[in-house]
Amino acid sequence: DTPVVLGTGSATIGKVSITAGSSLISLFVLGLAGAVNVNSASIVASAATLRAIVFTNYAATARHFKMYNTASVPVAGAGTPTIVCSMAAAGTLALPLPVEGFPFSLGIGYTMTLGAANNDTTPTATAPDFSVSLIYS
Repeated sequence: DTPVVLGTGSATIGKVSITAGSSLISLFVLGLAGAVNVNSASIVASAATLRAIVFTNYAATARHFKMYNTASVPVAGAGTPTIVCSMAAAGTLALPLPVEGFPFSLGIGYTMTLGAANNDTTPTATAPDFSVSLIYS
């Protein structure tokens, strides 16, 4: 594979895989994101174990990053999220996870809403307003 070099401050959504011994670890970087009125995506569409997450809110109001155990793109306001990361205005959260990670048997999808309630569907109205980095295997 040919490496791709991203310039400083790139507003790029990407995925990097690192081979460590015989196990494959993936880093999902959702950088400088938060498209206006778009608040859901699939991260991985197969079973995965979440190893680490760092969530930064750049906005002046709270954001709620909700992860779902799904192989498809979740619908904001539908279903029950597996993990909710709520972040007050202008802050960063490094979510502590157990050493063995947090399993998602179907895959990992997310929604980002302005409200904390599971049934909230309010998308962000500014962009870019958050970034998320996930490590999963």
